[in-house]
Amino acid sequence: MLLGLLGSVLPGLPGVPLIFFAPLVYAYLTGFEIVGAGILVLLGVFALVVFNFLAKSYGARKFGASNRGTVGAWEASWAPS
Repeated sequence: MLLGLLGSVLPGLPGVPLIFFAPLVYAYLTGFEIVGAGILVLLGVFALVVFNFLAKSYGARKFGASNRGTVGAWEASWAPS
């Protein structure tokens, strides 16, 4: 998980997927005794939500949005679809 936390601040490392896959691997290695399926589903939902926020902001910037447009895309992520 430490590598995933570093990935959230260092460019080039995918932070959110690393934070999700660390408990997944740990659960697999321990036979899902300590980390259950419910926790993994919850972490997966959080990872998808964060990915959604980042993808909208990145997409806005990629297609030439200004700083205010990028912030607007991030804020629009909070609105229900």
